[in-house]
Amino acid sequence: MNNKENLQETENSKNAEMAKNIPVMTPPTDIYEEKDSIVILCDMPGVSEKSVEVSYEDDVITLMGTQENMESVEGKQIVNRGFVTGMFKRSFTLLTDINVEGISAKIRDGVLRVVLPKSEKVKPKKINVEIG
Repeated sequence: MNNKENLQETENSKNAEMAKNIPVMTPPTDIYEEKDSIVILCDMPGVSEKSVEVSYEDDVITLMGTQENMESVEGKQIVNRGFVTGMFKRSFTLLTDINVEGISAKIRDGVLRVVLPKSEKVKPKKINVEIG
């Protein structure tokens, strides 16, 4: 099955938004399918495990995270600021049955990894054919 058949990006996450005067950014995301699960890798630099949230409701998985404010150096004047702090948000509609209780998420080195296990009824099965 093709990933495009399993996940569909929701309209509200395609473009950057503003929420409470904080920029909301659409992070780059890779999605791939394994035999028993769908895996989402989402780039969220500067987001700690305390400020990341993964939610699932009505077949929609939403990934959100807020970057910590960049440290300012006391007594120094900033000449150029290239880092923008804000919020990451991405949502996808799941088009395949998922075992909701088995969803797991981990963040490491700025990459959020979400594993969505397929329910038993959509996993591929091999059927033995008997002679006779």
